[in-house]
Formats: sequence, structure tokens, C-alpha cells
Amino acid sequence: MKKIRRRLSNKDSGWHWRTAGWVGLVIAVLIVPFLIFQTFNDDDWNRQVLANFGSFWSPTVAFGNMIVVLSLTLYLRRVERTRSETLERPVVSIRLKDDGSQYLLKNIGKGAAMDIYCYCISRQSLEEKRFAQKRICYSLESGGQFGRPWLNSEVILVEYGDIFNKKYYCMMQDDRFSEFDEKLNPLFKPGAAEVDKYINQFRVYIKWDRSGPTWP
Repeated sequence: MKKIRRRLSNKDSGWHWRTAGWVGLVIAVLIVPFLIFQTFNDDDWNRQVLANFGSFWSPTVAFGNMIVVLSLTLYLRRVERTRSETLERPVVSIRLKDDGSQYLLKNIGKGAAMDIYCYCISRQSLEEKRFAQKRICYSLESGGQFGRPWLNSEVILVEYGDIFNKKYYCMMQDDRFSEFDEKLNPLFKPGAAEVDKYINQFRVYIKWDRSGPTWP
């Protein structure tokens, strides 16, 4: 658990440190020339020195602007790539049937959800820290859905992949739906009040024994 948390925190802090580094470089590029010219005595501040200062300052500002534009471009590219990956991948959702008898798995994303594994946790198995059901649920095309009578538990944990063998997870607990990527990062927040609670519970369940699933 500590290793997982450290890995997630390192990923988030890494981007923040890179951003802070770029900002610090821009500030240094803009301030250092001014500090250099401040070392001249009052007698040195003649027209020639001021002209040299202006000649030096202009390309410095241009270089700083270039760094800012480059940083912003890279950031927007990263946001767009993340958005594209999210929209162009399978997304397995867990929803309750209209009659309330059981849950259904439905692929509401784009592309097929491959090698779906479903793990159900009953109230008793929750206390025993084991899965009451471990089932292979085939694959789902975009818009396809899957349902079985046993798909009705206190907690439902689903593991699936895309055609590039990238893994994803989703979980339904207390009628709250959560989605996670292969590094166990939440893809969206199920609610502001108890976000950490459900994320931490998911990371506990995913460490349970998931070997030996059977066909439904």
C-alpha cells in the first residue's frame, strides 16, 4: 500500500516540479541581466551602457517568452493526449437493472473491452477478505452489455483491457462507481466527500487473490 501511494504521489509531484523548474528558469532569465547591469557605478550608466542594456534585454525577453510558449504548448499537448486516450478507449460501467434484481456491465466507451474479469464481494467475504465470485466475463463490444444472476454483491470489481493490452479497472460499492487506470490512478472522482475512502478500499481489494477465475 505504501509503495502504491508513493508511486502515485511521485507521479503527481514530478509534473509540479517540472513546471516549477520552467517558471524558475524564466524568472532567472528575466532577472539576471538586470542584476548584472546593476553592478555598474552611477558614472557607468551613460547612454552607451543603457543602449547595451536594451540590446541585451530584448533577446532575453524574447527567449523568456519562447520558454513560456513552449511550456504552454507541451502542457496543452499533454492535456489533449490524455483527453484523447480517455475518449477513444473502452469504458466498462456497472449499472443496476431497471427491476433492481442485479447489476449489468456495459461498455459505454469506444472500442472493445477485452478479457473482462469480474470479482464480487459479499458481506461475508468482505469480512473474510476474499472474493465470493471470480468470473471471466468474455469481452464487450462498444455498446454491449453483460448480466448474470450472480452479478449482485456488496462490492463489484471489474478488470478489463483494450486491444493494446492496457489494463483498466472499475468498482461499484455503496452505489458509487469508480474508474481506475492500470497504475491504479482514479480516472474520475466518484464524489468530493468520500473520494479517498473508496480509492483506498479499491487498492485494498485489488491486492486480494485474483487467481483462478471461472466461466459464468
